[in-house]
Amino acid sequence: MLTFARIPQFYKDVLAMVQQVAPEAIIGGGALRDLHYGRQVKDIDIFVGPDNWADDAPSVPGCTLNPVVPLGCNLEEYKEFWGGRLIGVYDLFVNSPDVPPFSFTTSTVAHLPVQVIVLKNFPDFPDVLEDFDLFFSQIGFNGDRLHATNGFWDDEYNGTITVRPGADAASLQRTEKRLDRMALKYPEKRIVR
Repeated sequence: MLTFARIPQFYKDVLAMVQQVAPEAIIGGGALRDLHYGRQVKDIDIFVGPDNWADDAPSVPGCTLNPVVPLGCNLEEYKEFWGGRLIGVYDLFVNSPDVPPFSFTTSTVAHLPVQVIVLKNFPDFPDVLEDFDLFFSQIGFNGDRLHATNGFWDDEYNGTITVRPGADAASLQRTEKRLDRMALKYPEKRIVR
């Protein structure tokens, strides 16, 4: 079970760096879910609101930010997934010698990829987690507190990966691609649509 103490220091350090310019920033979704289940983490998603990221990425001390097109889809599809709420996605590279390298699966000197996802109408933490398409991924960390939704715990208890009801067609199309990956990574889980 994931606890505050089990969240790697690298996660906490990178989040703290982003929170210097976006205090509302959270780590959410897959990175925490995979830590909870002891699976390999592929990347860290940090979600922020628009206040400090309106047009261009601000300067994050000790980091470099590069705009990206999210993996596996074009930016317009990603915007549709977030209901038009997406402002931008940035790869974040840590340049600071104060942040030690971290790899979940090995002791090699390597950072996990980090993306900063900027959303309009950013709800307060933990309400933002309710927007994630899979209950199975509705887990977040704001630097002080780790929170998972009731949907996350229901999926834990039932051995399921549940699609959040009420998603539009564009969101469901992207969710289906993610479900294929989840079925490979979590073959013991039953998918509920």
